Amino acid sequence: MASSHSSETAVESVDSQKDQHTQKEQPDEQGIYLNEAELIAACASGDLCRLRQLLHLVDENQTDLAVPEDLLPAWMMIFTAVERKQTGILELLLSTYPKWNMYNPIMLRQLFANPDLKTFQLLHSHNPSIINMEFQSSNSTALMESCVGGNPLIPNYLLDHGADVNDGGFPGRGPLHAAVSQMQPVALVKKMVDLGAIITPTVLYAAIQQQQVYSLELLLKFGTYDPSKSYLKMARETKNEKIIALVETRAKNLTKAERRLEAERASFKKAASGSKKWWRVFS
Repeated sequence: MASSHSSETAVESVDSQKDQHTQKEQPDEQGIYLNEAELIAACASGDLCRLRQLLHLVDENQTDLAVPEDLLPAWMMIFTAVERKQTGILELLLSTYPKWNMYNPIMLRQLFANPDLKTFQLLHSHNPSIINMEFQSSNSTALMESCVGGNPLIPNYLLDHGADVNDGGFPGRGPLHAAVSQMQPVALVKKMVDLGAIITPTVLYAAIQQQQVYSLELLLKFGTYDPSKSYLKMARETKNEKIIALVETRAKNLTKAERRLEAERASFKKAASGSKKWWRVFS
């Protein structure tokens, strides 16, 4: 009898452990998995073996996942992998959840602030539309957001893969304005200009305010410029001799050009009014 009772107790113990294990992998009433902390910890530490076990992926042919992609932990795992730059973990998760497409702005902004090209390349290969992704809350794009912080790594990658240099932002405050105001290198500014970025007065204001001498010189060379008093005043307020010289020189040159153009117009009018054969003016 004692042996039978001991055996029953052992069976009950094993059954109890199975129940606990099963319960651990089942969602609670809110749909959140009870092993969420373990999943996140594995992603944060880069423990691929443990993560595979938790996801039931020890056997590559087994597809019964512990965490469906439409539940919160799946997104949190990917967010953690991106945040910690665990590219091996991220690659596993993206292949495990091929339909996952929740590119949260917070996650991407963190990546842009502390860029890692391999991480971004994985996200891009998973979803090519990330190149021109829109951030509706700020009316900006991935290219604009990636300029924050002044690191050109991801902005260059986006431009190389077809990012629109004029898309996003409020009037006059597109990607080029973001690059200049965030003090991106002049090489990146030139790359945007070469790709057709529109040089607006707001962009010039940003270059003056940030005292970006080389970027300002480039923008004045390739863009149209209205030498209004406000530009001159702003340049002088910086007390930066190079900025002041660039703006004043451009203003003087344009003033001379405008005077010459006005003289040519006046000469044309005079010649045209004194001759019935006005087309001779062009000969």
